[in-house]
Amino acid sequence: MSARAGIVVTGTEVLSGRVRDRNGPWLADRLGELGIELAHVTICADRREDLEAQLRFMADQRVDVIITTGGLGPTADDLTLEVVAAFMGRPLQLDEALERRIAEILKPLTRRWKNIDPEAVRAANRKQALVPAGAAVIEPAGTAPGMVVPPQNGTGPAVVVLPGPPRELHEMWSVATRTDAFRIGHAGRHGLPPARAAAVRDPRVRDRRDAAGGKGAHRGPRRARDHDVPPAWGGRAGRAP
Repeated sequence: MSARAGIVVTGTEVLSGRVRDRNGPWLADRLGELGIELAHVTICADRREDLEAQLRFMADQRVDVIITTGGLGPTADDLTLEVVAAFMGRPLQLDEALERRIAEILKPLTRRWKNIDPEAVRAANRKQALVPAGAAVIEPAGTAPGMVVPPQNGTGPAVVVLPGPPRELHEMWSVATRTDAFRIGHAGRHGLPPARAAAVRDPRVRDRRDAAGGKGAHRGPRRARDHDVPPAWGGRAGRAP
């Protein structure tokens, strides 16, 4: 029996049809390459209650992996990570190293506008450096990092949290699939053909577990970088046209 996945596309503009969803079809193809059955694709508005409902629906359908796209920016209606963390029962923690990394990414942008206070921009973007306890951090391809959030006690789906811009999502997807949390959702419950299982267990990705996870566990999130891992099967994920 193959693993099953669900995709939750967030964004009021996508739901209304003003913006076309390019992430759902692209992710569907990538899941097929991994031998994962796509069970559901849903689109919801930028509302906390709507996203919570989609996550509950996917979990009730007993999918092994939930992938969310969008809602990772610095504005008030970017709620995805906050909602996912609460749904998974994992408190958000400020990752100071990630905060510094995002500040470095923003420096060239803030220099273009002389009247912008860099510290104000940094404060506004601090929410992007909040990480659910025990999650794997995917280095940002833009300004928003991605996350792979493992289930509590190894039961329930893992949640892969990716940004909405297709170029960023494409770059970060192959890293997400190499994390332990994704491997548990994908391989741990159903098994994989040997070649694919070996690729998922790439030793260059080192997931950290919660401090409460037992002897040898590490505190705080781990960080996965694109250069930590080889290209995905069939080549590196393409950029948006």
